[in-house]
Amino acid sequence: DGNEVAASGLRLLPRDMLKIGQLVLTGGAWNGKQVVPADWMKRATTPVVHMPDGRGYAFARLRFPGRELLFLLVLGTLMVPDQLRLLPIFVMMVHWGLYGSFSSYILINLVSAVNLFFMRQYFLTIPKDFEEAAKLDGAGYFKIFWRVMLPLALPAMAALAILQFQGTWNDFFWPLILFGQGNQNHYTIQLGLAQLHQQYTSLWPQIAAGSIIAILPVLIIFLAFQRYFVSGTVSAGVKG
Repeated sequence: DGNEVAASGLRLLPRDMLKIGQLVLTGGAWNGKQVVPADWMKRATTPVVHMPDGRGYAFARLRFPGRELLFLLVLGTLMVPDQLRLLPIFVMMVHWGLYGSFSSYILINLVSAVNLFFMRQYFLTIPKDFEEAAKLDGAGYFKIFWRVMLPLALPAMAALAILQFQGTWNDFFWPLILFGQGNQNHYTIQLGLAQLHQQYTSLWPQIAAGSIIAILPVLIIFLAFQRYFVSGTVSAGVKG
């Protein structure tokens, strides 16, 4: 009746959707499981975005013996599926005492051939006139990279940050391997949503609400950096 409605209060969003929104946006606990760690996404994304910059610049501009062969070997790692790397990586993480920790996930994602290739292609699009002008002013390789090339590569870095954030946020395979059998406080949003699929039933309203809200961080970041994303991806695919 009216008294029950007044006592419970009217809500614009369902209670379950508000719970899932809280855990997605704040990393709160839901049924004792922390589905989204507070700073895990930042720690997992930031090193992967910054590390390919120097390597991509080296492969694009510097001349050293075996450069082309080494670059082909790096690209060759793209043909190795994650399922083939599963067993050796799992054994190494266990022996190093990193299994079940965020450090294990960050470590296996530090080196990415896709990110390196992306940054290399973008540096190839930058005219060499900027480097030659810096060399005339007495700048060395490191200063040219830090003061000239890196600021010019900000659109590519923004695009790479969006792609890396999206891939890390939606990743299910490696978090399942590294966290799925351990501490449930390390569960990501994807593992948390998977827990809603039970043996004999599935909580479809909660799954639908959680899936929609899980899209919001990626959507907000893409809309905020859409201009950099478009210019960065287009330029990275063009050489010369």
